Amino acid sequence: MSNNFLSKVAAGISKRAKQLEIEEKIEDLKDMLADKGLYPKKEEKKTNPLVIVLAVVGAIAFIAAVAYAVYYFLIPEDSEYFEDFEDDDDFFDEEDEDWEDD
Repeated sequence: MSNNFLSKVAAGISKRAKQLEIEEKIEDLKDMLADKGLYPKKEEKKTNPLVIVLAVVGAIAFIAAVAYAVYYFLIPEDSEYFEDFEDDDDFFDEEDEDWEDD
């Protein structure tokens, strides 16, 4: 069974190699015909630097918006946590009087 499987794998590999050789020859033929003007040339797409800059700025703005939304929804406005603390200004005023050096 393994011998039959290996022969099928080898046949598939050789078939794919032949396909790649044929595709390479076709590409060479297309390039040769394009040089003579008989086949349209491949036009390479050029990337515009402005598009790249705008994409980076947009990605940063998106990340900032997500961070703000997480902060906004996770931090409560009127939390009981802040109400637990009392204003101890009177305590500090009394201490200031005790520290007189004169």
